[in-house]
Amino acid sequence: MKTPLIVLYDGQCTLCTLFQQWMRRCDLFHAVLFVDLHDEVKRKSVAPSLLLSDLLRAIHCIRLDGVISIGVDAIADILSAPLLTRPLGFFLRLFLFLPYGRVMAHQSYAWIARHRCASEYCRIDGSSIE
Repeated sequence: MKTPLIVLYDGQCTLCTLFQQWMRRCDLFHAVLFVDLHDEVKRKSVAPSLLLSDLLRAIHCIRLDGVISIGVDAIADILSAPLLTRPLGFFLRLFLFLPYGRVMAHQSYAWIARHRCASEYCRIDGSSIE
């Protein structure tokens, strides 16, 4: 059986790693496969056409049908996959349909992505994601 969702995340970012660990705990039926984008062999096996520089800017996920979602849309797909987090995914998708909801969500995600390595707890240089 193929994994319905493949997520490329930054394994050197504390925020990304914490999200990935939390999602793995919630994913009882293994609906999501997480791939550290710094593992070149695994990354190229699941997403040979995606550039590392693009992957460092935002989380990416690849659905079984081959559609790639990025940023907030990827978060909505990820939250919608496991049974335990599906209500969160539903509410995020609902928020994205509200007037200005999509704009606010994308701007918020972009700000977090730009500043995720400003913390002393991050293990990567934030300049690499600009």
